[in-house]
Amino acid sequence: MTMPDTAALDACVTGATQQVIVRAALYLGEEELTAVSLGGGSVKADARRTQTRDASLELLPDGTHDTDDLYRLVSVPGTTVKLWRGFVLDDGDELLVPLGVFSVENAEWKEQASGSSLSVSCADLSVRIARAVWADPMQIAAGTNLAAAITSILQDRWPLVTTNMPEALYSETLGAKATLGTSTSGDPWADACALAEAHGYILMFDADGVAVLRTQPTAATVPVFSFAPGATALMTERDRETKLTDTYNGVIATGEGPEIATPIRAEAWDEDPTSPTYRYGLFGQVPYLYSSSLLTTQAKAQAAADARLAQLLGRSTSLSWSQIVHPGLAPLDVVEVETTETKRYILDAIDMPLSIGGTMTATARELRT
Repeated sequence: MTMPDTAALDACVTGATQQVIVRAALYLGEEELTAVSLGGGSVKADARRTQTRDASLELLPDGTHDTDDLYRLVSVPGTTVKLWRGFVLDDGDELLVPLGVFSVENAEWKEQASGSSLSVSCADLSVRIARAVWADPMQIAAGTNLAAAITSILQDRWPLVTTNMPEALYSETLGAKATLGTSTSGDPWADACALAEAHGYILMFDADGVAVLRTQPTAATVPVFSFAPGATALMTERDRETKLTDTYNGVIATGEGPEIATPIRAEAWDEDPTSPTYRYGLFGQVPYLYSSSLLTTQAKAQAAADARLAQLLGRSTSLSWSQIVHPGLAPLDVVEVETTETKRYILDAIDMPLSIGGTMTATARELRT
């Protein structure tokens, strides 16, 4: 599903009145089995986790399916749930935003004197790769471009996976041979994520169920939404926290392994003299240490160090809040928050309700500009 026009979506979110809609449907492969009614639940998405998205649902019987029918449908191995949230426009058209494509993990049907209920727990499609544990080691030759390498890992474990890799990755290559799956207890999805991380990327499944690579936002990243005072003050409560014990101002990345003849080392530091965590300032030098056998060249190690530093520099201040639901927001989006001054934050995690009412919660870290 194509994302709706951003301006139209923002206008619905900030409008004085809203007619909210939530949609859910069960699929088996590409075949839509049926639309289903929801009694509640939520979608959680967190870019800090290897498995980015999960969902919990309460399915309700309707005129087409009773609870027994629904339980039978969600219990079929391979069943997926697609979720959307959006608004009914003034002209009656619907504006829907995809929230994720999920593999059914657990279904619990409870029968009580007051009636029956069906609760379903779901995970994003990365679980299909993670659980296809290695049967034999997989080798990726030196010189293989990064997009092909990651795609081959995912397709080897799940041939039906859909990917969308940035064009830039087709000119970025592995500096040395990579061997994965040397242990049958290994997690292929975690291995693919580690390979992406070694090159400065974050691998995840997006809201359309497509495996994509993202980069950490930078000071040049344009905010997708602004929380400002007045009519668009959508925050209902806020909690700000500073953890100096989790604050770093540098990254030292090293590459060591059987495919690396000479150990590789790269460093990235906060070199801004005006920054409170300037490496030569009062805070001192506090590096985060990162090592991987996939850092096979100096360039790869430097890219990994730079990417990790971009992630860590915002850790000193985190902001959590509840807000009116904006279904278009996702982890790694940049938003502006305006109070006595305007600051930019990177969304790390969101928790979006599937009920018509309720508020959405978000956790973010300050983006230093």
